[in-house]
Formats: sequence, structure tokens, C-alpha cells
Amino acid sequence: MTAGSATKAAERLHCTQPAISRALASLERELGFKLFVRSHGRLSPTPQGLAFYRESERALLGVDGLLTIAKQIRANGGLRLRIAAVPELAGGLVPAALQALLGDFPELSISLEVYEPGLVERAVAELEFDCGLSILPPRLAGLSSTPLIEVRPMVATAPRHRLARRTALSVDDLAGEPIIVLNSGDALRRDLEARLAAKRVRARIALETSSDFVVCQLVARGLGVAVVNPFSSGALERDRLALRPLSGLAPIRFGFVHPSNRDRSLLVNRLIEILRATAATHLEAIMTRSADGFGDGPPRPPRTSRQPTSGSQPRRRREN
Repeated sequence: MTAGSATKAAERLHCTQPAISRALASLERELGFKLFVRSHGRLSPTPQGLAFYRESERALLGVDGLLTIAKQIRANGGLRLRIAAVPELAGGLVPAALQALLGDFPELSISLEVYEPGLVERAVAELEFDCGLSILPPRLAGLSSTPLIEVRPMVATAPRHRLARRTALSVDDLAGEPIIVLNSGDALRRDLEARLAAKRVRARIALETSSDFVVCQLVARGLGVAVVNPFSSGALERDRLALRPLSGLAPIRFGFVHPSNRDRSLLVNRLIEILRATAATHLEAIMTRSADGFGDGPPRPPRTSRQPTSGSQPRRRREN
């Protein structure tokens, strides 16, 4: 892979070129696919060869482990995509995008792991994944980024909450409201608390949790309001929540991170296209519903009249 020819590989390994060629031919027979295409004395790796090389380089596996990987590569034609994503995207937009990607590449094998932003960057930098979906800009050296979408934080309320009647909100509107937040390490929470303090808005932290999905479930139950990323998995359940744009907080920028010294693959480029389209469609739907006053929720069930007790007359409903 690194030498580019059997002759140079033989020089590095202090053996003969025919010995390298025989060993390579034997390995290809055992694996069941070609590792290289031979042209004008050069060896160019095939997609299957690159996939096998990445796996063998990444982990110190024994022969049995490498043969298992080879079977997986042979089974799906070498198409494999490893993604690390932050929770805000992994539970919401990513599943829909992967469904579309698998429609384009039915034989594709996908690995999706969920980490916090710092761990996403570290895993991608150490070549454990082909790409990462995280909050931009990346803080780790050696990574490049590709913007996906920029969103404003939104206030999530129960459908019949008083704030759901508004089409847009400011930090001042949160005065007196019980607020549901993520744990103290969350960047959006830190920004919100700083803005509340700067504007001297009195708001009470009523509940905190480690899951953005749980935050939205608690909001839907009417236990408080929350400031959320509109792409979180819980916020995607629009029929149970009212989402309203919130001014005064910094926008959230999501994007891809990948090693600076490696070109993006065709699979990663296609995933970027799909995710951009999915994110734009989702955000447009949220803003349209917000502008239309979405959030009134389903109709309330009709009240049933109480059965009159013995000796009493049923009350007549007063006409308006």
C-alpha cells in the first residue's frame, strides 16, 4: 500500500520481488478478492484492498480476525461507512439520511456510534471512523470541517402552553417559567444561563437530565419549557410539542469533521448531500408550522355531562 510496487516493497522488507508477488497472490486467493490492480509496474489498491488495509492497520488483530473482516468486505463489495455523531443529530436527522443513503447503496454496511463532540473529533482524528457529525468549529488540530446547517435554538413547550400562542420568543419571555435543561456540561445550557443572568431574567431550573429526548418528553407532559436544538430526536416529535424560535442566543452550527490529510470518499460526499437536504426540509417545516401558529395540539376530547344524582336536576349549559 505504501510502497506502490512489489519491487519497492521487497527492498523495504529485504527480500526478493518474486517472493512479494507470490505472497500477495496467495493472500488474494485466500481472501477471495483482489487487493491491487497492476498497471505499468505499479500497484494501485482496489476499494476492497483499501477497506482491508484500513481495518488491518487500525487494529492489531490476529489472522482469524483479519479473515473475518475479509468475509464482511467480500459480502458487501467493500462498501462500508463508519460514522461518529453527536446525540443531537444521531437520534434525529441521521436515521432518515441513512435510509436514503441505503436506497442508493443497498449493499452498504454502516456503523453509527454516538459520542459527545470532543469524543467525535478524537475518534475521527484517530481514524476510527470515516467521518464525524459534530458541532462546528472543531477544536482538535488535524481536522477539517464541512458545514451542514446553522440553526437557532428554539423554545419547546407543551402544545397548549401560553408561549405556544406566540410565533417567536425572546429570553425575557422565559421569566417565571420552570425550565428543563440538560446537565451542566451542555453548551446550550451554559449559553442560556449566561443570557438569563445578563438580562436579569428570573427563571427556575425545574428539572435536568442527560438526554435531550427525555427533555422533550418532560416538556410534552407539561412539566416545564426547554430551550432545544430543533434537530434533537425529541424535538422531531412535532405533534407533541410546540417549537418557537428564540432570539438572543448564539446559533448552533452543525457539520462534518474529517482528517485534513485524507480526501472525503464518495459515500461521505453523498451523505453530506442527503443530510443537507434532510436538514433544510425539516427546518423549513418547523418554521412554517411556527409561523402558522402550530402547537395548538389535537382537539380536546368533548366533556361528558355528569350524571345527575338522585333528587337533582341536570344543569343546563349556559349559552354564550
